[in-house]
Amino acid sequence: MEKYKNLGHLIHDEDYYTPPAIDICAYNLASDPHDVEKTRLREAYKRRDKEIADMQVDRTSMYAYIISKLSKESLDKVQGSGQWATIEASRDPLELWKVVKSTHQILTTSKVASVIKKTVREEYATCKQGPFEHIVDDKRKFDDRLDAHKVSGNAHPPDEDVAMDFMYGLGNSRYAEFKAEIVNDLTKGTLTLIKT
Repeated sequence: MEKYKNLGHLIHDEDYYTPPAIDICAYNLASDPHDVEKTRLREAYKRRDKEIADMQVDRTSMYAYIISKLSKESLDKVQGSGQWATIEASRDPLELWKVVKSTHQILTTSKVASVIKKTVREEYATCKQGPFEHIVDDKRKFDDRLDAHKVSGNAHPPDEDVAMDFMYGLGNSRYAEFKAEIVNDLTKGTLTLIKT
């Protein structure tokens, strides 16, 4: 986003950013004898249209920027995907990013689907918070492994199972009391299933 402004939203959103629509109600057109409000409205539409056009022009540049940041091994992975010919022809940074993300979520070099699924299941099952790892970093790592679990074709666990998997992966040195309290509340029935 620092380099490409709102076009950079595609990295997190996995979709192209669309500027908010112009709210005509914000302009008092009924009482505008000198057309000041009409001019402001016209300028708002121009700015929005320019932003959209600029983002479309910058797509090719962002595509080249993403390619430039890939190592040779990463580029080989991306070029080995089934979508590469289409992506290369269109120079579409969003589609390129989706392939980069999907090819790098799974920590195995195998191309065999059953091996990939097994590796991802193990990575998800063994995801634990490190002794000096902040909970926010642990949550990001957990979410990445859960995403890889879904992408690889494994069945998505129910929300309550995901919540329990995350909770049990928290480090005991800091969260043992919290985990015991949750389990005790579930056992007593004072707490129902945790979904988040």
